[in-house]
Amino acid sequence: MQPFLREPPLGRGPFFSVWHRKEEEIRFAWHYHEAFELTLIVGSQGRRLVGDSEFTYDAGDLVLVGPGVPHTYASTEGSFTAHEQIVIHFDRRLFGEHALHDPQMAALNDLLNAAGKGLLFAPTVSQRLLPLFLRLPTERALARLATFCTLLDALSETPAHERTLLSAVTFGSDPKSKDAQPIQKISRFLEENFHKQISIIQA
Repeated sequence: MQPFLREPPLGRGPFFSVWHRKEEEIRFAWHYHEAFELTLIVGSQGRRLVGDSEFTYDAGDLVLVGPGVPHTYASTEGSFTAHEQIVIHFDRRLFGEHALHDPQMAALNDLLNAAGKGLLFAPTVSQRLLPLFLRLPTERALARLATFCTLLDALSETPAHERTLLSAVTFGSDPKSKDAQPIQKISRFLEENFHKQISIIQA
């Protein structure tokens, strides 16, 4: 099973895309993006797959994935929990051609590089930042940009014990490359069995 490229909805900018999604369920859809994706689960529970990792998720789940990182969420079948999430897509070009090379941007640069394996933030982080996430979708463009920069600054300064790398494999812009092929068999198994309790993957 190969991940497919999913483009963000149009008209969610400028500067970056943000939308507040509310839906009956979150369906398994193994995909990747050409941009970074920052997702906060406001209300939902199920399973989250990022790269070669598979874990349960709940409200407060906050994950950053880089370009080309295959991932999906799949909400629990039959759950009566409201499925609500705030999703942000952004590109390195937002910061200009040379800004990320500046020593003052080292923490942000490290954050973006770590996103190549998927990065999970502790619930304490998502709780602190929830008010910023909630106001993003309805702010005017420049105010939204300022709020987003505040979010990225807070995430880049998050201490090591409050963030976890998710995948053992680092992904770049092409998740269909030879280096990514070993996880395809695992991904197919997970798609067919994600509603079951899986402790050891034998694919």
